[in-house]
Amino acid sequence: MDARHCMYSIWQRLRHCGSGAAEAGPMAPAHKMIVIRDLVNSRIASPYTTPHSSAEQVHMSQTRSRFFEQKHEPLVPFRVFLRRMLRSLGLAFFVVACALAAGILGYHTTEHLSWLDALLNASMILGGMGPVDQLHTTAGKWFASGYALFSGLVFVIVVGIVIAPILHRFFHWFHLESKKP
Repeated sequence: MDARHCMYSIWQRLRHCGSGAAEAGPMAPAHKMIVIRDLVNSRIASPYTTPHSSAEQVHMSQTRSRFFEQKHEPLVPFRVFLRRMLRSLGLAFFVVACALAAGILGYHTTEHLSWLDALLNASMILGGMGPVDQLHTTAGKWFASGYALFSGLVFVIVVGIVIAPILHRFFHWFHLESKKP
């Protein structure tokens, strides 16, 4: 059950809980908290979800929430690994695009550069080459300094995102090979 359905069932339960003939007025906050706790602990199914066995629910929650297989699981097929690599490359591209957009906007607003010159400067800083245009304003110098430090962190993050599936596959394979008799 996803969070939206769980919250809907909690809202329905709270709405109908205080509507009995014996109770008049709104429900007390302490009583609402008890109802919420009971609903979350019992995991009441929403009318909009299809019922699954407990084993299916455990398997579904494990496969949705994990990006990599566990050490006791077999090595995934190569095409699954390639899919992970494509997902990692897509995430890395998104991070670089966001960082580049921040640099373009920053150079355009602080140094009043044209969009193309701002793109050139942001690309050069993000790539580690350094700025192309001379900086004239104090705000532009502050921005360039912060953006250069930020670009170094983006580089480390992107390398980690791209290398993670490769290292995981290698260490998982190494772990499986060391367990063979």
